[in-house]
Amino acid sequence: MTQLWRQQRAEVAALAAAADENLFRRTTTDDVMKEVVLTDEALTNEALTNEGMATGITENAGPVENGQITQRRTLPLSEVIKYRSKRFQRAQQIHALAISAGTLAAFLLLAPVLPFGAVEISLFLVMYYLTMVVGITVGFHRHFAHRSFRAVAPVRAFLAICGCMAMQGTVAYWVSNHRRHHKHSDEVGDPHSPHVDENSRELTGWSGFWHSHVGWMFDHKLTNTMFFARDIVTDPLINKISKHYFLWVAVGLLLPAIVGGMAYGTWLGALSGFCWGGLFRLLFTFHA
Repeated sequence: MTQLWRQQRAEVAALAAAADENLFRRTTTDDVMKEVVLTDEALTNEALTNEGMATGITENAGPVENGQITQRRTLPLSEVIKYRSKRFQRAQQIHALAISAGTLAAFLLLAPVLPFGAVEISLFLVMYYLTMVVGITVGFHRHFAHRSFRAVAPVRAFLAICGCMAMQGTVAYWVSNHRRHHKHSDEVGDPHSPHVDENSRELTGWSGFWHSHVGWMFDHKLTNTMFFARDIVTDPLINKISKHYFLWVAVGLLLPAIVGGMAYGTWLGALSGFCWGGLFRLLFTFHA
């Protein structure tokens, strides 16, 4: 995901340079991703559809009279980022392997020898609720992806952090993939359709199940967040949280470990909390 972040930064910088030097007041990769500041009225809520997607970058293309821009033009954006380095592909595959196969291996090896009781069940349920119900369902899905409700900054930050702890990617990554899925449901362009992949290959039976459940994560095309999630990319608060994505993943693993250690007063209790509230929780939320 770190490589994903760098890839998105490079894409945004390229878009800024290709559009116009005046489109962004700051055009370095670091500054753009910290806070994308557009010229007056260059980006408005009307530029986004009801799903939060944009068709392009709007720039000034004519003179200004009486403080009003007389002409604008839209520069089309690609829905996916076509260039992918081998380093990014490797990072993408490692992340997918860790959450799918890594957690399964940990469960098969450690579950038989770890204690299992009220503490473990409580940690599993509490962390599941925080990450999947609050973080993914309410936060990433309803609030950020579909904008079903508004929330104040502290609540938005809490939802974003809980969602990151689910280890399903940053807010912009998750939202852009989900919006692309809705735009191209079960057709070419849908990143995880059980009927067709992104290379127009028809899928049936087990091949469709594998692709939609696990396979797509290993080699899917990187969704252009400036097309599908510009509202997220231009949010300074969410960008700041997303930059520390792996920190929040670690918090989601270490928090139950600390509680388990305190409950049992032993390192075995900490390991049990780490597994049942962390690794095993990731396993079941991913494969549920």
